[in-house]
Amino acid sequence: MAKRKIKITKATRFDYTIQSFQDEEISIVENPAFYREYDESGNMINEIVNGPGGYLSEKYSFVYRDKKMVEQLIYMDEDTVAEHQFFEYQNDKIIKQITKYQEGEDEIIWSYDDKGRILSKTTYDEGDETNKTTYEYQANTIHIKEYDSNELILNQVNSFDDKARIVEQKTINLIEEEKSITTFEYSDTGALLREVQTTLEGDLIQSIENKYNEKGQMIEVLTSTQDSITKLEIKFDEDGNEVYQLETNEKGEINHQVARSFDSEGNLLATEVELFYHGLGMDSHYEIKYEYEFFEEGI
Repeated sequence: MAKRKIKITKATRFDYTIQSFQDEEISIVENPAFYREYDESGNMINEIVNGPGGYLSEKYSFVYRDKKMVEQLIYMDEDTVAEHQFFEYQNDKIIKQITKYQEGEDEIIWSYDDKGRILSKTTYDEGDETNKTTYEYQANTIHIKEYDSNELILNQVNSFDDKARIVEQKTINLIEEEKSITTFEYSDTGALLREVQTTLEGDLIQSIENKYNEKGQMIEVLTSTQDSITKLEIKFDEDGNEVYQLETNEKGEINHQVARSFDSEGNLLATEVELFYHGLGMDSHYEIKYEYEFFEEGI
C-alpha cells in the first residue's frame, strides 16, 4: 500500500503579541485558522475559516457529482445559509450558475465556441440582464468587452505571440475613465521578465521586473509605481521549496517577511509571517501550523 497526501485539513494560528516593551515580554495566543473536511476522493466538502481572534469568518459546504462541484453553500454564521449556489456543466465546461439568496436569486450563463473557447458570460438578476462580458477571437488577439445593463464599461484587447504568450494588453475602463497599455517581455526560456503598464501617453502606472536563478526559480520581484518601489526577495531550499520571502520598500524598510518550513516529502509544516506598517497601522507577527489527512491507495 502507498501513502498519499490528500490536502491540508487543519491550520492553527499562533499570534505573537508584545505585552511589555520594557522587558520584551511576548505572549502567544493560539486560535484555529481554518478547518477542512474531505470525502474519500479528496474533494473538499466543508471549510471553516476563522479570523485572527479565532472567530468565525467564513464557512462553506460543497456537493459533488461526477467529480464536479454542483452545489456550494456560503454561510453568514454557523447555521444560517447566506447563498446557495448550483452549477451545471456541458462537455466538462460550466454553463450555468444559479445563486439563491434569502431574498431573490441571480443566474450566470456561459457560452462557448466549437473549440471550447468562452464566447460570453452573462449575469441575470431576477431574470433581467445586469452584466455581460463577450470574447472575440482573431489570429493573435482576444477582444474583451464588458457591459453593465447594456452599457459598455470595459474594452480590452489582448495580443499574443506565436507561442500563445500575452505580449500586450490595451484596456479602456469607461467607468474610471482610465486608458492603459501593458507590455510583457519574456526570456529565451519563456520566463516573464518584465511587465510594464503605462497610460496611452506613456506615463508609468506600474512596472514589474522579475529575476530568476540558474534553476529558473523566481528570486526577486521589483515593483515600481510613480509613488513607490518595493523589492521582494525569494529563497528556496535544495528541494525547491520556497522557504523565505522578504519585501522591502524604497527606504529599505521591511514591509513583510515570510518563513516556511517543510517536511522531507515537501509538505508545508508551518508559515511564520511578520507584517510592518511603518506607523500606519499595528504591526503583526503570527505563525500558522498545518495538519494533513492521508489515505491508503493501492500501488
